[in-house]
Amino acid sequence: MKIKCINIQKVGFYLVGFFICCSIQAQYAVSGSILDVNYNYADVKVHLLNKETDQPVSVNGAGQFYTTLDWNKVYHFKFSKPGYVSKIIEFSTKIPENIQQEAIAPYQMSVRLFKEFQGVDTVFFNNPVAKIRFDNRLKDFEADRDYSLNVKYKIEQMRTGVEKDKAASKSASRSSKFKNNRNIKPNEPPTETVKKNEGEIIQPPIKEESQVHLPREVYEVESLKNTYPEGESTEVFELESRVVTRNIFMLDNQRVVMMKVVHNWGKTFYFIDEAPLGYRCISEEMYNYTIDKNRQLISKDK
Repeated sequence: MKIKCINIQKVGFYLVGFFICCSIQAQYAVSGSILDVNYNYADVKVHLLNKETDQPVSVNGAGQFYTTLDWNKVYHFKFSKPGYVSKIIEFSTKIPENIQQEAIAPYQMSVRLFKEFQGVDTVFFNNPVAKIRFDNRLKDFEADRDYSLNVKYKIEQMRTGVEKDKAASKSASRSSKFKNNRNIKPNEPPTETVKKNEGEIIQPPIKEESQVHLPREVYEVESLKNTYPEGESTEVFELESRVVTRNIFMLDNQRVVMMKVVHNWGKTFYFIDEAPLGYRCISEEMYNYTIDKNRQLISKDK
C-alpha cells in the first residue's frame, strides 16, 4: 500500500511539472522601459487590455516593466502618467502554425511619453501609436513601420502647428510693442529690450523622435542629420570602447535606421529604429535581413 502511495505521489509530481511547463510555453514574455518622464516613475501606469482582461502591470523604480501574453491573441498596452500624453501599443501574438513558440526570443520595447502641450489632439492617441506583429520572413515580432511612420508624421504635424501658432502670436505681440513704443523713431535701431523680444520668437528645431533616446551602447554617436539623400548612407563612429556603424536608408521619403555596435571585448549588438517607439535590440539574423531587404528595394528603384 505504501508503494502505491509513493507511485501516486510521483505521478502527481510529474503532472504538476508537466502543467507548469505547458503554462510557461503557452505564454510569451514582454518587457520594456518607460522613458522621458524625468526619472519619475512613481505615478506611471501600465495596463494590459484585451477582450478578456484589463490588468495593471507593475513598473519598478527604474521605469521597467514585465508581463506575459497568451499566444494567438491581440493585446493593447496602455501607458499613462499625469501631465503626459497617454500612449497605446497594440501587440498581436498570433503566429503561423509551423512556428515553434519557444524559438521566438522575448520582446523588449522602449516607450517614450511626452508632456501634454496646447493643441495636442488627445482623441488621436486613443488609437495605437504602434502595431507589433509577427513577421514570417524575419521569424520574429516587429513593429509595422508604415503604420508607425504615419503616426510619427501626424505627431510632428501637430507639434509643428503648435510652434507656428506660438511664433505667430509672439510676432503679433512684438508688432504691437513696436507701435506702442513712441521712443523708437523710424530710422532708429531697436533697443536692447526690443531685441530680446525679437529673439523670443526664434524657436529651436523640433528634436526628432528617434533622437530623444538612444540605447546605452550608442549614446555617444552624433545625432541624425535633418536630411539624407535617397538610397543608403553609412556612418562609422569609432568610440573609446566600441565601433558603431549606422546605416540610413531613404526610399520615397521614408527612413530606416539600423545600427551595429562592436565592443572591444568581443560582443556585438544590433539595433533598429522602430519609430516612434525608439531603438530596439534585434538579432543578427533580423539585422542582416533588414539590411539586405532595403538594399534590394533601393536597387529596384534605380
